[in-house]
Amino acid sequence: MKKLNSISALIALAFAATSTLALAQTSTTNTGTPSTRNEVKMERQDFMKSHRYDDVLDIWTLKPEYEPPKGIKSRGEIVAERDKFLSLNRYDAGTQDWVKIPGTPRDMSTMSRDEVKRERDAFTSTHTFDSTLGTWSLKKPRK
Repeated sequence: MKKLNSISALIALAFAATSTLALAQTSTTNTGTPSTRNEVKMERQDFMKSHRYDDVLDIWTLKPEYEPPKGIKSRGEIVAERDKFLSLNRYDAGTQDWVKIPGTPRDMSTMSRDEVKRERDAFTSTHTFDSTLGTWSLKKPRK
């Protein structure tokens, strides 16, 4: 009898877990209610009207005739912020931390391509762009 109760409890837990996963995958609107199929289709159609896929850069870009939403930084502004940080700091692999460069900022154009690539890779491994705040922030370290 105890075995039967434990099996039924495990089955109930499995159903609860799968229903929670299904709820987590549904799209919701700003009001917190699930989006209808037609709302999702309309969002997709609006996106397809205003964006195009750039095969070379492997990203979606806004079409020239559309204005970006207010408060959203352009890709160029985000890259400029990253490059400014890189000109003022360098990554120390020994301490696995960023060290402020004393004196004047370094000129990234005088560095070799490999040096710049290593610095950018280190930056993207330690930082992420938070689009809601519009700033670069440190990633939380893995435990």
